[in-house]
Amino acid sequence: MKKMLSKWWIWLIATIVFLIVVQILFSIPAPCKWLVAVWEAGDLISFVGTMVLGYVAISQTERANKMSERLMDIENNRYKLDIRPFVMLTDWKAYELQSEQLLFNPDKLYIQIGEHEDGTPALGIGLLLQNTTDSYLSLEYSGAKSETIKWENSSANQPNRKLRLSSGESEEIVFYASPEYMTSLIGEFVTVKFIMENRFAERYQESVDLIITVLSKVCVHKEGEWYCDVTAQNYQIGKFVKDGTGKIILKMENGFNG
Repeated sequence: MKKMLSKWWIWLIATIVFLIVVQILFSIPAPCKWLVAVWEAGDLISFVGTMVLGYVAISQTERANKMSERLMDIENNRYKLDIRPFVMLTDWKAYELQSEQLLFNPDKLYIQIGEHEDGTPALGIGLLLQNTTDSYLSLEYSGAKSETIKWENSSANQPNRKLRLSSGESEEIVFYASPEYMTSLIGEFVTVKFIMENRFAERYQESVDLIITVLSKVCVHKEGEWYCDVTAQNYQIGKFVKDGTGKIILKMENGFNG
């Protein structure tokens, strides 16, 4: 019906038919005084024309609102891809780490999250984070905790604790501690937080809930590697902004589901 009403020739035919009907009705004498018209034919035509113009105005308003919604969607998508930083966990692995690798020749960003005695092997879980936006961003680990534990946030001999990722680029952060501590995390529902900046130096916080479901070396694996499985869910992101008093607050994005 909407498609039919949008055709100009439909309206032309309807107008001609309407004028013919009005001409016929006003040409036939009324059979009784109650059916005698109290207005002229021009009055009826003007009234119907006003109704049609009102319908056209309402239709144009609806189209304008739909166009505004499309423009807002385009702007929101541009914001998400080009301005707001966001990373996604795309892969993970677990492996043993030697003290020399952590202290004297760190080839990655290593973060100690629990107890570990120097000189003994550590167990690390490497999380591969990918920049899914169309713009450059920097990322720094902020902290993590569950209902029962809180990860530490320390590192040794790291030249830079920030990851710098171009569009589509991925890098790894390795969280480590003693094997005993790391295996105690199995089944824990841990919320991990990162501080990010876009190319305009605007700061955001992203959080994701991680669950280490499996962490074991009792399986077929390469030497020094452990079998690991991690579930990532409930991504949340907010922007650091100033409130009315000038205080910096974290404004979470509504309706964000990752």
